[in-house]
Amino acid sequence: SGYRAVILAARYPELVNGLVLWGGNAFYNRADVDALMATRDIDKWSKRMREPLEATYGGAHGLQQIWSSWIDAVKLIVDNGGDVCMRESEQVQCPALVVHGAKDPMVDISHAHYLNKHIPTSRLYVMPNGKHNLHLRYADEFNSLVRWFLQQNIEK
Repeated sequence: SGYRAVILAARYPELVNGLVLWGGNAFYNRADVDALMATRDIDKWSKRMREPLEATYGGAHGLQQIWSSWIDAVKLIVDNGGDVCMRESEQVQCPALVVHGAKDPMVDISHAHYLNKHIPTSRLYVMPNGKHNLHLRYADEFNSLVRWFLQQNIEK
């Protein structure tokens, strides 16, 4: 997850040369919980979205348990102020590319704007038709963007 990368870059700047973040949260709020709650019942997910995850997490029952536990954890984070990596984002020193899908139903674009504003060295790229899985659905565009970013900022 992107928040882990932000925390790592903030705490160990000598080890992180650059960040590429997409579809990630800097914080959680009630709107995020509401969006997650709308997806709590995995039987309402598309087959294409659900089946690979069921194979990974031990079938429908396993996936449902993990997903419900995740939503419950996010609720607890919100109840405790919502900060995931807000403080750390301001401490990131390396170049960062924040990519977000304008049609992401899981993570509001405000998170991408927050990260872009608070990571001093960041650039924001919004994919107009991208959703939460933009790195899969638009793999060629995403990979080209990441390659360009790395060539411009890391591979000097």
